[in-house]
Amino acid sequence: VMEQETIDAALPSISAMANYSMKESQLENKLLAKDFSDCVVYMSEDSITVAVPAPRDGLSEAAVARITETVTSEPWYTAAQLNVIEVPS
Repeated sequence: VMEQETIDAALPSISAMANYSMKESQLENKLLAKDFSDCVVYMSEDSITVAVPAPRDGLSEAAVARITETVTSEPWYTAAQLNVIEVPS
């Protein structure tokens, strides 16, 4: 049986993870609406990573700009905190 102190100590972390998960899903849906299928968003306290399928010659500047615009349209992160990972498709 967990002690109440342990449970109380874990609650902020659990809440933060749930909050990130909700925000990640929201951004994935927004990116899907902008034709980025199968993208995955991962948020941490000080950065955001978007893994997105990319053509063999890489994402165009316009595509990266659409990803950046989508991420920074929310108040959580700036462009400097964004990492885009191109996954070969």
